[in-house]
Amino acid sequence: MHPPAFYKYSGNINELITRDIISDFRVAIKHIPLTLTRQKKCTYILQEAVNNILNYYKKNNFLDDRKCKISCRKEEDDNAPITLEFTSDIYKADVAQLEKRFLELNAMQKPGLQKEFHSTLNAPMLKENSANLGLLTIMIKADNKLKYQFIDIDDVFCTFTLVNYIN
Repeated sequence: MHPPAFYKYSGNINELITRDIISDFRVAIKHIPLTLTRQKKCTYILQEAVNNILNYYKKNNFLDDRKCKISCRKEEDDNAPITLEFTSDIYKADVAQLEKRFLELNAMQKPGLQKEFHSTLNAPMLKENSANLGLLTIMIKADNKLKYQFIDIDDVFCTFTLVNYIN
């Protein structure tokens, strides 16, 4: 049984809502007994993930009709990781490429992720690179492998859930 979330959001996403999500999260996390470093790490990872969702939704014109969910939980044990969970709708056509990328990244250790981050950063800037940089940043900051799941909604869409454990 999971502890209750100390932060939750469910709804549409756009630039204004993104700012509100980050602001509300900053307020919520201050009430959790964490070091300032862990609070900042969680906030940074939340920002990266929310911006990746926003950019994907903008690219695919999902802003008005697709929702996302965000939740953050903390176990009673002070040393337990913080769980950040993000759920969004994606095109089923994007699943194979995403899953391949997650497998590649999860196979890397931190030095490999950092090298990949710097090579992506130094590559010609493409729109795909910003999502890749965000994902790499999340993995480096969290210092944990990513857990993910795809669940079919219909013939076109699936729900994508990304779970991040932050030490």
